[in-house]
Order: sequence, then structure tokens, then C-alpha cells
Amino acid sequence: MSNNPVKTKYEMGQIAEQQSVENGALESSFQFSASAEKKLVRKIDLRVLPIMLFAYMMAFLDKQTLNYTSLMGIREDLHLPLRHGIWFCGNSLSLIFGNLIAVGILQIQHKLQAWQWLFIIFGAVTFLWGVVMLFQLPDSPATASFLTEEEKLIAAERLKANKTGSKTSTIDQSQILEAFTDVKTWLLAILILASNIPNGGFTTFNGLVLQGFGFSTFHTLLLGIPGGVIVFIFVLLSGVISSKVPNTRCLVMVACNVISIVGSALVYATSSIGSRYAGLLLMGIYSAAMPISMAMISSNVGGFTKKATVSSIYFIMYCTGNIIGPQLFFEREAPKYQSGFLAIIICLVIAVADGFAILFYLRWTNVRRDEKGVVETTTLDHQEKPSYSHQIEILDTTDLKNKEFRYVY
Repeated sequence: MSNNPVKTKYEMGQIAEQQSVENGALESSFQFSASAEKKLVRKIDLRVLPIMLFAYMMAFLDKQTLNYTSLMGIREDLHLPLRHGIWFCGNSLSLIFGNLIAVGILQIQHKLQAWQWLFIIFGAVTFLWGVVMLFQLPDSPATASFLTEEEKLIAAERLKANKTGSKTSTIDQSQILEAFTDVKTWLLAILILASNIPNGGFTTFNGLVLQGFGFSTFHTLLLGIPGGVIVFIFVLLSGVISSKVPNTRCLVMVACNVISIVGSALVYATSSIGSRYAGLLLMGIYSAAMPISMAMISSNVGGFTKKATVSSIYFIMYCTGNIIGPQLFFEREAPKYQSGFLAIIICLVIAVADGFAILFYLRWTNVRRDEKGVVETTTLDHQEKPSYSHQIEILDTTDLKNKEFRYVY
């Protein structure tokens, strides 16, 4: 019996490969079956993809930050349909500065590819900004170091006027049930889904479509900047209008979606580069309606648990739409992606119809409550009114149970 240990198949393969190299061979003699390769790929996917999925999920969660903070003290009294808009301008600014930075990074001459530098630079800046936020962004007025003691008291008093309910650590199951049986919940869910299917497709394939016009990577990045400027202007404009003009939120959302429908139609139905580029610039305006839809939840859903439930449904629909959108752009149709743009047009038409449905439903509900309030007032027959109004403002009461609640649309 030989004293040499038995060599594994892997070790034998390594020896054979080394001998092949020494003999001047260019390829490895190590053989493996298709099933073994499939098993390896599956193992890598199961290990790597969950990590990448969670990282991407966290990136999308950043977009929902202000929506979540509406559950923790930010309210309509602070004129939020405008603060939502200003916050959401970060999205359009990223299109502007992102393209400019990408053009600069494209000029880097290094052993690392330009796209690798893009990940490194953007990732490092995001991490460092996260550290800044950790120390600079307070979680409540009481911990805001930039406020005086008097200002903290004022901020606390303003929280008490929130008719959508005060913060509580108790989960109210009845509010969860009410959220799922409320017509508004599903009207908003349809709106978000119909808006984010186009969002997923447009944000993923916008650059590829533009490059398909015949532009180089350099010029494609530069031509993407005006789109960011236009979205920035419309986000601010829609925020100002919906904030300053009462009950114009749904109309502003509808207007933004209609403009995007026109842009999508130009890309879908025309052939000249000029008209299709103009269409791409107009397409992104639908995103100006998204911060308004967030504000619709913060101002029209009462009850802490109910609002949290509706916000969760919002986020699920947001993610679902962004997953579905890219699947409607087929590689065989590149670079025009006709099916994708047709799907975007259909979804935006649904969003417009749903926007009108929300407007009429909320207005109708307010009229009914006003009429009922008049009847109840006359039946008091000059008796002293109960102090119900003051009490309900500081309770965790849902909008359906609080008959003094009035919806904004």
C-alpha cells in the first residue's frame, strides 16, 4: 500500500492543470458537469442575492423616510403637501448632480472601471451623510439641541392639535381592521401602484432609451440633466400650489400624470429624435405627484395604528410597482421598448382616473359630514355644547370615528 494520501478529485484536477500550464497548454483540464455548475450558481445566488436584495431595499426605504416621520409628529399644521415637495426635490436634484458627477467619473483613467468608481464614490458619500444625520437629526422636539426650552414647549403644544391621533406604543387591532375596510386605503393603493409601475420602468430604462437615439454614453449623461431640472421645477411648483391653494392636491396629481401621458405618447408614437427626447423630458413629471400622495396619507388618515397600516400598504404597492415596471420592457424591443411605454400610458391613465375618484369621494364624505353636523347642532336646542372637540384632538382616534374630521383633497 502506498504511503501517499489519497488525493481528492479537486487536488488531482489542480495537478493536471499545473501540468497543462507547464506543457504550454492555455486551458484548464479540470472538468466539471453542468449539474455541478448549476448547483454552484444556485449556492452563490442564495448567499449573495439576499444581501444585495436587503441593500437595495434599504436604498428605497430612504425615499419613504418623511412618510414614516409623519407617524411620529410631523403634521399638516406644519404645511407639510410643500415640505414633502422640498424633501422630494432630492430625487430630482440627484438626476441633475448625479449625471454631472457621472460625466466627471467617466473621465477617470484607472485600473478600476468608471462604473466601479461610481459605486465607491456614491456609497462613501451616502455612508458619511448617514453619520452626519445620526448626530444632527433629532428624533423629537425634546431632543432638538437647536431649539430653546420655550420653542420645545411650543412644539409639544402644537403636537396636541393633531386630529389624526397622537403617538402611541399600543397596536390597536380595530384600527388595522378599519384600515383594510376603508375605501380610501384602496383608492390610495391603486394610485400608488399605477404610479410606480411607470416609475420602475422609466427610472430603469430612461438612459437606455435615450442612448438608443444614437448618443454616446457621455452625451446621454449630459442629456439626462434637463430632465432632472424639469422634475425639480414641477416638484416645487406642485408643492407650492397644493400647499397654498386649498383642496387642489388631487387636481395637481392628475395634472402631473396627464403631462407624463403626453410625454409617453410622444416617445411611443413619434419617430423623430427631437419629439421623442421632448417626450422623455415630460415623462418624469409624474414623480412630482408622489410627495403629494404621501401627504394624502398623513393628512387624511387618523389613528396612529391605522396610519401605520395604510403607510405599510403604500410601501408594499410602491415596491410592487417598481418590481413590475422593468419587467414590461422587453429586450427584444430595444431600444424603443414599445410595450413598456404602452404599459406606462395605460398605468398613468388609471392613475388619473383614480385621482378623480379620490377627489370626488373625499369631497362627498365632507359634504355628508357637514350636513350631519348641522342636524346635530340644531337638535341641541340651545343647550351647552359638550367639550368633545377639545378632547378628541388629543386622543388616538381614527378619521372614520372622529366625525369632526374633514378630509383634504
